[in-house]
Amino acid sequence: MRLFTIIVFCFSLIIKENVFSLSSQEKLFFRDKPKKGANIFNKVIDHQDLQAAKNMKIKSIHLAINKFPTNKRDLLICNADQYEGLIKEHLELPKKVLDIFKEEKMLIVLTIHTLPGSRYYANNNGRDDLRIWSLEEY
Repeated sequence: MRLFTIIVFCFSLIIKENVFSLSSQEKLFFRDKPKKGANIFNKVIDHQDLQAAKNMKIKSIHLAINKFPTNKRDLLICNADQYEGLIKEHLELPKKVLDIFKEEKMLIVLTIHTLPGSRYYANNNGRDDLRIWSLEEY
C-alpha cells in the first residue's frame, strides 16, 4: 500500500510540474474564479478530445483512469482484492495521456477510483466496495 501511495504522489508531482505552469501570482488567485470543466470517465483521451473540449471553452478535464483498458482486473494495482504491488507496464498509458494534456496545455484532475480494498463501483457490478475502511490489512 505504501508503494501505491508513493506512485499516486508522484503522479500529482508530474501533473503539478507539467500542467500548472502558472506564476506565483496566478496560483494565488487560481481558485477565485469558477472554471469550466468536464468529466471523462469512460475512455482513453487523445488530442482530438482535448481540442474539442477547448472549442467548448472547457479549461480542465476530470479524468478517471480506472476505465482505461487493462489485461488485469484493476489498472495499476492488478487486483484490488490481493494487492501485491504496482504494475509497471500499466504506467505507460497514463504517462502517454499526461503527455497529451501537457502538449495541449489542458488542466487535468487525475483520479484513481480503485485502491487496494476499495474497487470503483462501476468496475464492481455496481456495488460499493468499502473494505478499505473496515479491514486493517488495507
